[in-house]
Amino acid sequence: MKNSLPLSLTILGALALTLSACGKTESVDQLPSGDELAKQADAAARQFRDTADGKDSATGVAALPLDSYQNDLRGYSVMVPAGWTVDMDNSNDSGRSWTDQDSGATLSVGWSENRDDSEFQEAIAAATPKTEPKAEGETAPPPLEGADKGDVRLSSAGAKGAQSIERLLKTPDGALIRVKVSYPGEQAKAVGPVAKQVLDSLRLL
Repeated sequence: MKNSLPLSLTILGALALTLSACGKTESVDQLPSGDELAKQADAAARQFRDTADGKDSATGVAALPLDSYQNDLRGYSVMVPAGWTVDMDNSNDSGRSWTDQDSGATLSVGWSENRDDSEFQEAIAAATPKTEPKAEGETAPPPLEGADKGDVRLSSAGAKGAQSIERLLKTPDGALIRVKVSYPGEQAKAVGPVAKQVLDSLRLL
């Protein structure tokens, strides 16, 4: 009489032999279930589709292609959304400005001498919450993150929900690079992730 095993047992046996050959054995009850494997495959496929569609998998927002802007004179580079229009009236040898006609967002990148660290400290002071003198036993608000390293990020809200985020980065010689993206509040979902990418991309040459 011919001795045959169910296909599922044959596959599990082959898997156990493979794991043993690799110096590692696991019991069947430690292997992922069919449902777990299906969920993992579905998640991987969804991530692949999002990437192929040019979307940020975390936000689901369409990712914009970025171009590089490099200022050799001032020693820095930053990525800029492709298709945004250069505003030559607000551009010079130290930096440049761009506008997105569709969303109304603006991007400005600039360099300044930051003599005596005055500009950097003024920006920090303006962003620090104003508080009344502390009563005995109360502590002052913590300093802005990155202020001691000369690399600070600021955010603010303006009229009608307008928003802006900004990065201030000091160079080794004390000069200051400022990158700022401003956009209408209703464009936060579309422009916010792109603005963060721009700020993250700032590099000293």
